[in-house]
Amino acid sequence: MKSTRLMCLIVVMFAMLLFSCNNTTVVKKGEIVGRVTLDGQNEHAGVLVSIFKAGVVPQEITDIKKDYARLGFSLSDREFFDHREHVALERVYTSQDGSFSFPKLPYDKYIISYSKEGWGYNYLYEVELNQKEYNLADVDLILYPEVVLPNYIDQHYVFEEDRTYVANSNVAVAETGSLKFENNSKLLLADDSIVSVYGGLECPEIGFAHISANHGVYGEDISTVICSEGIRAFGDNHVFRNLRFSHLRKALDVTGENNNFDSLLINNCDIGLIVSNSDDIELRNSIFVCSGEVESGSANVYHSNVVSVVDNIFLNNTIGLRNELVKECLIANNAFLENNKGFQNLWESETLLQHNYINSHGIGIENSGKSNLEILRNDIHAKVCIKTYHTLNWYNTVTNGWTKSNYNNFNATLYAVESRARYYCSEEQYPLDFKNNYWHVTSAAKIDELIIDYHDLDTEVTTTVFSVVEYVPFRQSKVSDAGIE
Repeated sequence: MKSTRLMCLIVVMFAMLLFSCNNTTVVKKGEIVGRVTLDGQNEHAGVLVSIFKAGVVPQEITDIKKDYARLGFSLSDREFFDHREHVALERVYTSQDGSFSFPKLPYDKYIISYSKEGWGYNYLYEVELNQKEYNLADVDLILYPEVVLPNYIDQHYVFEEDRTYVANSNVAVAETGSLKFENNSKLLLADDSIVSVYGGLECPEIGFAHISANHGVYGEDISTVICSEGIRAFGDNHVFRNLRFSHLRKALDVTGENNNFDSLLINNCDIGLIVSNSDDIELRNSIFVCSGEVESGSANVYHSNVVSVVDNIFLNNTIGLRNELVKECLIANNAFLENNKGFQNLWESETLLQHNYINSHGIGIENSGKSNLEILRNDIHAKVCIKTYHTLNWYNTVTNGWTKSNYNNFNATLYAVESRARYYCSEEQYPLDFKNNYWHVTSAAKIDELIIDYHDLDTEVTTTVFSVVEYVPFRQSKVSDAGIE
């Protein structure tokens, strides 16, 4: 009898334990239901509704902003999400009354995209499912008819909130005209179309406006070659702020004086920002991600004077930032993350690069073309931290083409300095001041192994010489205030 009772007790305890384990490991699921309406219509069928898992901001940006909140801007899914860049968990079409449902979803946070050709697209963020049914009945999910832009605008034109506008061909905004982008307005550009603005341009005070190619918006293949251009702006004293550009050939191309760029997000464009023939330029608090044009940067400054680039993030671009013929340029407190090349200084540019964090899987910094570059108090991690070279027969002189580097932290997987530029110089070699840096090693012999200069290169040419990197004295420990302040 006792053995029978003991056996029953063991069975009951095992069952309770099994039930307890199953109860804790079961994934809770629920249903999201809602309704999309087409403005002014009686029937609302055929809207494509897709659901995505939330949390799409790149981890590299999230991590760097934990340490340096001042960089870029307050970034969330609301600013970064593009439905074309993610695989939907589920996709459904609305019924005649516009209703839709997503059953059996695990409790989690989601983003909902809804779109219909000819009616544009929109998103609903921060959908947190934590109950058996989440009803979006109180949320207005509305699509408005797309608006096709005229080819010529000579008056004030407003891109209204939550609406989608389409440029099917080139659009010119006259000097007498202007554009105003409201929060969550969207502009889609067809192949080879560009919007040229000769008049005024107003940007949202809060939120973001979105400018993009029309590829993939309604489910077609986004992997095709991007042929849509972007916005070309002419004129002075513009403030370009709170704009997001994506999937364009040249996102924003600006010529003019005293133009400011603040809180831009440029994502997946061949070339991001171009500023040319300009003076008094300021670029700050912006984020550049995944620009892929080999010969250009995600941000490019040409033939300009008095340029300030501060508090930006450059992530996973072919080239982060590129200067050509730029004078009086300050680049400070930026994060260059996982770019093939972080920063290029070319064609008689003069730049001070200070207090930046550079982590590149290729080259951190390049200097060439008779350009002067001072590198001060930066934290640099790269295969090659600093590279100098001459472009064809564009050799340096004593006053044009020097690279100076002091009080930086170098962490190189190949070379800390690869100095291959030639100089017209009366001496046997041209000295470069690289004193008081920390080289991640603490002996002269080890530092020599991290440097390519005069001692390692062919010196037979007599009209020009190579540089010698003068690094003594050097630091025995890290420079404490190098990197972003």
